[in-house]
Amino acid sequence: MISTENTLGLIVLPDITGYTEFLSKVEITHSRHVISDLMNLLIKGNRLGLILSEIEGDALLYYRMGPPPPFEDIVEQARHWVREFHLYLKRQQGSIYCNCGACQTVSNLSLKIVCHYGEIGKFQIGNREKLFGLDLIVAHRLLKNRLDFREYLLVTDQVFGECGRNIGGSEGFQPHLEEYPVLGSIATGVLDLASTVSNLPEVPNPWEIIPKSDGVIEEGVIINASMEKVVSMVTDPDEAKKWIPGVKEMIFDRAEQIRVGHQHVCVFDDMILDLEITNFRRERKKFGISLKILLPVPFLREMYKTILAEVQDGGVRVSLFIYYTRRPVIGRLFDWMVLPKLRRMLRVGGENLKALLEKESNSDGSRSTGTGTSMDPPSAYAVSADTFGSPAD
Repeated sequence: MISTENTLGLIVLPDITGYTEFLSKVEITHSRHVISDLMNLLIKGNRLGLILSEIEGDALLYYRMGPPPPFEDIVEQARHWVREFHLYLKRQQGSIYCNCGACQTVSNLSLKIVCHYGEIGKFQIGNREKLFGLDLIVAHRLLKNRLDFREYLLVTDQVFGECGRNIGGSEGFQPHLEEYPVLGSIATGVLDLASTVSNLPEVPNPWEIIPKSDGVIEEGVIINASMEKVVSMVTDPDEAKKWIPGVKEMIFDRAEQIRVGHQHVCVFDDMILDLEITNFRRERKKFGISLKILLPVPFLREMYKTILAEVQDGGVRVSLFIYYTRRPVIGRLFDWMVLPKLRRMLRVGGENLKALLEKESNSDGSRSTGTGTSMDPPSAYAVSADTFGSPAD
């Protein structure tokens, strides 16, 4: 049923720029997580009491009937969305080491917001209320414009007028005119929101990835291979059984991003361990990752595994650590019953890793010096090769 009552209201369209290119280059499983998170962020960040009418792929259609809110509140809503949007992207970059297209190109996404005021018609389809009208078309057409800004708020002259403003007298806004067939000229003002992005706080990601403990064991090896190959091997769960002694299988959800908080199950010959990624950090010539191990034994309060890799002259130094905190009294049994096995596992694991990677490097002369790249495509669960330099850098 179509309502014959057309009333005036505010139309707001936050739109994710770069969405189509993002989907065309990425794995659908991880891109789904990213877009879902961003859409939820924009919905939860609604401070104006806007009503969500539609989720339109890469955009949200919001409206609010009656007079618009104060103009300053509209601007602050746009800034808030952009801040939260890019803080999320920064957190993604700081907590994910997945090498799939989605996780590596997420920083290319940006946000634009179109705001228009006009007549909004409604009609019913089943139990859903749909919007229609010329002003809905105007708002949507403005998403396709001639602007070169990456992040912006585009406001039509109708909004300025209803808020008692004019485009030229609104701080930061630049007059902008768009021309469309049938619709004709549409006067707008545009606010570049690049400064909002550039002034975001840094997301903490310290090198303190080593947890507090009362005991530690360590083994280290120098590997004559590129940093990218080393890190690809130690961060890909599917590669674990190639170098960690006794590992039969790694069980994890491949639809989930490999990030801080990711959990997987490590199946050994004689036991099963649950692991959770607690921290990681990467720089051009340095990488570290720490995982919490949920032990099926009563001796310890906590146990962590940490891997550090750093480019050095002649190769990449890989240090393997296990940190643990004992329980009172009974925890001493750990030193006698378990610790020798763990020491051997770390030592043999390091030797296996070195032999495996150097064998691969020697099979390709360009990689024997640590300066080449793999002939095989990197795993989706490994760190981007572009992140690291070679040992010769």
